[in-house]
Amino acid sequence: MSVSIGRRALYTLVPVLSLLVVAELLVRASWAPPDRSLDGHGNLMEPHPTRIWSMPVGAHSAHGGSYRITEQGIRHTPLHDARYTILTTGDSSIFGHGLDDPQTLHEQLEVAITQRSVDVDVRTIATPGYSSEQTKVVLDEVGWSLEPDLLVIGNLWSDNGIRHFSDRAWLQSLAHGKPLTQRLRERFILLDFLTWQVRPPQREFLPVGWVRDPYAEGRRRVSITEYAENIDGMLVAAAERGVGALLLSPCNEVLIDPSWDQTTAWDPYFDTMVRIARYRDVPFVSACAALQAESLTKEVAFLDKMHPTTRGNRLYAAAIAEALADRSWPYQKVLADLDKPPFDDPALENWDIERDWFVGQDRPADADDIITGARQAKVEIGEKGTAETATGAQTEP
Repeated sequence: MSVSIGRRALYTLVPVLSLLVVAELLVRASWAPPDRSLDGHGNLMEPHPTRIWSMPVGAHSAHGGSYRITEQGIRHTPLHDARYTILTTGDSSIFGHGLDDPQTLHEQLEVAITQRSVDVDVRTIATPGYSSEQTKVVLDEVGWSLEPDLLVIGNLWSDNGIRHFSDRAWLQSLAHGKPLTQRLRERFILLDFLTWQVRPPQREFLPVGWVRDPYAEGRRRVSITEYAENIDGMLVAAAERGVGALLLSPCNEVLIDPSWDQTTAWDPYFDTMVRIARYRDVPFVSACAALQAESLTKEVAFLDKMHPTTRGNRLYAAAIAEALADRSWPYQKVLADLDKPPFDDPALENWDIERDWFVGQDRPADADDIITGARQAKVEIGEKGTAETATGAQTEP
């Protein structure tokens, strides 16, 4: 007696499904996915449905500093119901990596401006590892509702990073919901287990392990064109709301040296920020110039390679307060010039992704050693807790 095709398929399918169910139960009982956020070696991160990642709500201590994250996903700052409000943006160098609240840029800036007899609260939406793409999202979700009178925009380090993902593409994918493969991995732990065995994440991407399909070749997290669009767009959005703005270029242990004159991959981003400040006629402050004016050494100015100390933040704050006073803020709003079309003159990209070297320069024989050394240094910083390195940003080469 012949067996129908349907029955034979059923006889085959039932054992297979039974094995899968048993395997699923065994994996659930004996295995858990490796933590995809940072542990005690870095600022804790978790996936976020619209911002890519965020910091968990609550009190935290990391790298010698303590902070609290609010329900809005931003660092808590004490408020005094002041007449004016300033909002700072950026990554961990603006957030206050490794510092208690009174040592951070926003609190130091509040002190510096209050000393000039201006009643002000200074808050921050800066978040470790955040690019200008992510900052735009936080401004729309939280920042504008805080009714700032002035933005201090310090986004740069995380934007120029060369990683295996694009912030804009990632945010667009989030807007369209989770891909089917990700939904299946979240529902069936067996599939997640098998994926980790076949393709475990590389070490430098593990802290952002929820990146599902990294690009094979590295690329800027935010291209120079996108960066220009974002910074200019934030200035325009602020001015349209009657909010003033100031651009702050960050510093690090290399740039603090006045004699430094070598080409670096971050040069176009610094150049573009200056161009936009001139184009929109908003105040510009160089953090490096503020440190150099006081002849600070890198040991005094930074906790590590890029995160400012309390004294560094105090000098940043003093320079910002002086630049605002020179423009008669808050009595003059220092609004970006809205009579001009969108800014379209960013600096030229100087890093050739395919050659992994500078555009227009012969690649030296020891280029691989130079790049490997620079990137290994970033991994070592990440192991000590540098949030930018751990969450995908790059400060060198």
